[in-house]
Amino acid sequence: MRPAARCPDPRENDPLPLTQLLRRLDDFGGPIPLRALERLLVCFMPEPGELQPYERFDDRRYRRNSVRETAWYEAVLICWLPGQRSPIHDHRASACGVRVTAGHAEVTDFDVTDPARPRATASRRLGPGEITVSFDRDAHRVAAADSPLVTLHLYSPPLRAMTTYPDEPV
Repeated sequence: MRPAARCPDPRENDPLPLTQLLRRLDDFGGPIPLRALERLLVCFMPEPGELQPYERFDDRRYRRNSVRETAWYEAVLICWLPGQRSPIHDHRASACGVRVTAGHAEVTDFDVTDPARPRATASRRLGPGEITVSFDRDAHRVAAADSPLVTLHLYSPPLRAMTTYPDEPV
C-alpha cells in the first residue's frame, strides 16, 4: 500500500490524468511490468469528472466498467456499493495494480496452499489515492467498506482467467 501524494517519476511535474495515463500505457507495446503499473498508479490523478462516464454501480454486485483494453493491458473502473465484495481470487498470468479513487476498500490477502481452505494472512484498509498491486497467483479479496467505493484496476496482460476460491469457513 502506497499513498499517491508524490509521484516518483521526475518527468511528471503535474498530476497524470486518465488520458495521459492511457497514453503512457499504450507506449509500452508489450506486457507491462508490475512495478511500472505501480509507478503509473502512484502518479495518476484524475481530473474532475474524468472518471464519471465510467462510474456505474449495480445494486446486486460490484460492477466492472471497461475504460480501455488493448493487446497488452486492460483498464477497468470498478464500482462497489457498501458491503459488496469480490470472491477470493487471483489474476492468473496477469499483473494487477489498483488505485482507490473514492471511498475505502478492505483488501484481504489469502494463503491458498490448500485451495479448498483459503486462509486470511493480512488485511488492510485503503483510502482515496492509495494503491495495491498483485501478480499472478496472489490471492486476495476486495470489499467496499462503509461507503460507495470506486477503484481503477490496471491488468497486464488483460485479465483472461481468474481462479476463485471458496470463502473462508465460518
